Amino acid sequence: MQNAVPLRVGGTSFVFHAPFVPAVRAIAPYCDDISLLLCQTGKQGEWLPSAQDIREIGAILNGEGCSLHVHLPTDAHCGTPAQAHLLCQHIQYALDCVAPLMPQQYVLHLDVPQPIAQKIQPLWQNAPTKEQTALADLVVHSLLTRLEPAQLCVENLENYAPNFWDALINQHQLAHCLDAGHIWKDAGRPEHWLSAWLPNCPVLHVHGMTQQGAVVHDHQSLALMPPACIDALLFPLWACAYAGVLLLEVFNQNDFFTSQQALLASYERWQRRTLCP
Repeated sequence: MQNAVPLRVGGTSFVFHAPFVPAVRAIAPYCDDISLLLCQTGKQGEWLPSAQDIREIGAILNGEGCSLHVHLPTDAHCGTPAQAHLLCQHIQYALDCVAPLMPQQYVLHLDVPQPIAQKIQPLWQNAPTKEQTALADLVVHSLLTRLEPAQLCVENLENYAPNFWDALINQHQLAHCLDAGHIWKDAGRPEHWLSAWLPNCPVLHVHGMTQQGAVVHDHQSLALMPPACIDALLFPLWACAYAGVLLLEVFNQNDFFTSQQALLASYERWQRRTLCP
């Protein structure tokens, strides 16, 4: 697919609400990369794509010239050693499933229950405890028996400081997955993390949000964000010709295509700015 902007723009495997194969077939013509969402595995991997599904997905990707990365399971977390081992098991199911596709990157949620009950504004917790680090280490060590460190992208999550896992990432020489939408949801500025993270950030998530009373809904169209917020994040990407995947992490057709329009509008604003003396 030839994008109207000079970046590798990705979409999720469930923009079109259908089983894995028809959903990937429907979105692939509009993407340079697809995020295969394997967030729910079932108890023994029964909710993952079948071997036949994987063969068909591979054929679709080859036909459209798309790359692929995988969002690893989120149906377990790192709360206790038993829960961390369960997460490792679910991830192993996912790795076995997608191995024939040879994904370029794998996005990991390292979610640990909060040790405190009261929210500290604007974020819950700024750094992991020793216990949380030990549990996350368990998961990472399990993954690194099968993946190269640079393939494993740790995503910043809402309600945690964006650099919550930086020490772990640096220790194991892992990659970042910068989720701008999570930082916006926590009233932060994702562009502040670009200079430190971008050289080691092969996947960048963008999505907008809406607010109803005190409730914020994210993973909405990027077009819902103020142009100034979008441009503050994207202008540096246009300027440096970011080589990673800019994933529109939304889950329906309207949000995907209006997000594409928001990308194009930002690129046109950047071009006008750079062309003006």
